[in-house]
Amino acid sequence: MLMLFGMGITFSSAQNEMDVMRYCQTTSAGSARSQAMGGAFSAVGADFSSTYLNPAGLGLYRKSEIMLTPGVKVISTGSNYLDGTGRDGASNFGFSNFGYVYTKDFNRESGFKSYNFAIGFNQIANFNRKIDVTAFNPYNSVSQTFADKAQGFTSAALNTNYGYPGLAFQAGMIIQDPNGGVTDWVPAVPGGNVEQRVQYGETGRQNEWNIAFSGNVDDFLYFGASVGIRDLKYKQEKFLLESDPDNLHYQDVADSTTFNYMDYYDVFTTRGTGFNARFGLILRPVDFIRVGMSVQTPTVYDLRDNYYTQIVGHFDNDPNSYQMPDDLNLPGQFSYRMTTPFTFTTGVMAMIGKMGFVSADVDLMDYTGSSLKVNNSPGNIFTTFQNENKNIQDMFAFSYNYRLGAEFRLNALRFRGGYASYGSVLKNEFLEYYEYTSGNLTKIHGNRRLITGGIGFKQKSYYLDVAFVNDVSQDRQLFYTIADPAGYAPELINKKTINSILMTIGFTF
Repeated sequence: MLMLFGMGITFSSAQNEMDVMRYCQTTSAGSARSQAMGGAFSAVGADFSSTYLNPAGLGLYRKSEIMLTPGVKVISTGSNYLDGTGRDGASNFGFSNFGYVYTKDFNRESGFKSYNFAIGFNQIANFNRKIDVTAFNPYNSVSQTFADKAQGFTSAALNTNYGYPGLAFQAGMIIQDPNGGVTDWVPAVPGGNVEQRVQYGETGRQNEWNIAFSGNVDDFLYFGASVGIRDLKYKQEKFLLESDPDNLHYQDVADSTTFNYMDYYDVFTTRGTGFNARFGLILRPVDFIRVGMSVQTPTVYDLRDNYYTQIVGHFDNDPNSYQMPDDLNLPGQFSYRMTTPFTFTTGVMAMIGKMGFVSADVDLMDYTGSSLKVNNSPGNIFTTFQNENKNIQDMFAFSYNYRLGAEFRLNALRFRGGYASYGSVLKNEFLEYYEYTSGNLTKIHGNRRLITGGIGFKQKSYYLDVAFVNDVSQDRQLFYTIADPAGYAPELINKKTINSILMTIGFTF
């Protein structure tokens, strides 16, 4: 169960089910208007967010339009690790979306009345965050993990091993078992009793470029299709400083090393592109009701990871540091393919006279439909992703999202509010963890929750919308794992809050 959250304690450090979890979870996207309503816009239409939610909504445009949405995100993360707590933050400025919609109106009373063509992008995920927390670990050291992975290697083999066992051997963080054979290894820091400072940072985003077409038949049936091209950029840095502040591993006669501290640094970046398609319909059986339906095909990504790991050991009364020689400690690359599941969306909108409207959306997706596949593998690393794909089948869930929104009109002003819940990728049993301070088994909130609001100003040839989005989620992560089933590896329990302020300015013509 816990291996899902191990953040890659393997040489190919990034390619596992964690990637699928990260990249298949998107969120409310589009203009400030749609985001102020919680993203409940699949049956509303006449907004560029339709290219992402339901391309049939473009058929409700009556004029051509160009629009742009800049925004500021403030991200804070509160973390618990053993008995330690930490809080860190990050912020960034960027563009939530940009779009151009061309409308051709035939001015007909009936039949095929108009068509629309649209091109632009929506930002569908933002990965930025920072974590910094320190705690005393009485149970184990990360050197236990390195020793577990070194079993079966001779010292000669470890000298030419550029994975974690070789890096740990060169850093002096594993030693040959004095009571075992030449391929038996024990940690340089047995029994724990070390201080661990965990620093973890993520940056990156997913943008989806859309090309869409839609049509309007009798103001009753709206249909549309779009092609999505996703541009993905992600970077993860993790740093573990493990030290012996009380000098316990200098006096302990069971230790054959005089451990002082260790730096463990791991970084990887992912770049890639993905492709999908969407098809949608909106029906307007009566003037005040619209019902929308759409399907998004799986997104197929071609991804390439670059990764680098460094382990440096420091020992008492020794001015030297120990690590893999720089000319051997080279970064690696790995190329692979990832597929996300289908998404089915249905929505409804109800007009409230001329006062405004309310809307609701539901997305359905089966995350077990995700998969990883080798695209191009370096000669010294090969994987079939058999274990990772089995983990996807065992751990991932059938899930749903729901979004609610409302808009009220007062002359040229528009007042909006919304709520959204994005379902967990994981089954309930994989949301459970051991809470260190209470000693109880507890569970993180698997759903992401969004509370939104905003205001707009609409004129004949232009409009201005502002939105505020409060996005809260939780996750749990392991920095390392222990081979002993009875062993305890401490987890990071994180609560991430993103507060966004967005502004859309658009011109119609």
